[in-house]
Amino acid sequence: STQSTWGHLLSVYFFSNLMPVEAIIFDFDGVIADTEPLHYQAILEVSKTLGYEFDYNEYLQHFVHFDDRDCFREICEKVNVPLDLENLCNKKQIVFEKILSTASSCSIPGSISLIQEVAKAGLPLAIGSGATSRDLDLLTTALGIKQHFPIIISADNVAKSKPDPETYIKAKQSLITSNSNLNENNIIVIEDTSAGIEAALSAGLKVLGVATTLTRDKLSRANAVADNMQITLKDLNTWFP
Repeated sequence: STQSTWGHLLSVYFFSNLMPVEAIIFDFDGVIADTEPLHYQAILEVSKTLGYEFDYNEYLQHFVHFDDRDCFREICEKVNVPLDLENLCNKKQIVFEKILSTASSCSIPGSISLIQEVAKAGLPLAIGSGATSRDLDLLTTALGIKQHFPIIISADNVAKSKPDPETYIKAKQSLITSNSNLNENNIIVIEDTSAGIEAALSAGLKVLGVATTLTRDKLSRANAVADNMQITLKDLNTWFP
């Protein structure tokens, strides 16, 4: 009958538009762990040897979205000194690991429980971060979440840092390669910076901005914005229908 036909069409329409989240790519610093103050301390210590000092606000405004390489490129340009990138990054890594060894737990409230919930639900997870592979290995191990992230795209895997989309393009491609039935339209990114949001959008991904590092108005380009990481998979499916 006409009525049953319409009913069928409506059910097909609603079913096809109920597209729950199928996979999540997490940024790391500011989303899973609050390591930005630690990175700032390490970069500042090395930067002082170059004759350049800056406060944490300047770090958040100008450097937070860079990986270590781009950070030191900017600093050396500012003070007009030759760029010895490998040496500077090595020095920073040593200082960072020393600081990290004395730091208490640095997970963002809510992040670990979300990761555990999503992993239990069987959703594929990835990390797309400007941190080094070594940092991410140390931190995911320390936080007890390493087993949930078979895919980690770090600064070591890309030529350009965010807002360039390379990090998220590679993470998306890895997820799709590892999960043949995955619909890329249902992959979301969780980010805390405007540069990260731009990177995700440029990679063709939907993105949730979380106001853990910057204020909500700085995250307005995201598809949805949350005040913090105390969120659930149900929240994500509500915000990304």
